[in-house]
Amino acid sequence: MDVTPTGGLLFGRFAAGSGGTLTVSHTGVRSRGGGVVLLSSSAAAARFSITYPGGGNGKKVTTITLPPNGVVLMQSGAASMAVNNFTSNAPPGGMLGGPLPVLNVGATLQVAPGQAIGNYNGAFQVTVEYQ
Repeated sequence: MDVTPTGGLLFGRFAAGSGGTLTVSHTGVRSRGGGVVLLSSSAAAARFSITYPGGGNGKKVTTITLPPNGVVLMQSGAASMAVNNFTSNAPPGGMLGGPLPVLNVGATLQVAPGQAIGNYNGAFQVTVEYQ
């Protein structure tokens, strides 16, 4: 099985205000919590293309594992923000009984009060196991 990233997780532009959260769902919908202020910009869920062996029948069970909380950081210089609560379009429990050609992943960004302005970057790992 091949898993190929086809689009990154984009939180878009925002102002930290008094801090809070910025969430991009696995469907690409952006929302905020606390004092975070959303600014006009694009947001997107991460996208991964999945190609199954043997022509793509995908009839075996596929397990999707997303990062746990407290592991992924986005950084801009010395400043950082935690990325938690990863979600995907995989069924609850992360197990698929058939093909899922595109895996969409969203998450929540933890924004501190007065978070430093910058272009933040980070990476995360998704594990797809074909059994």
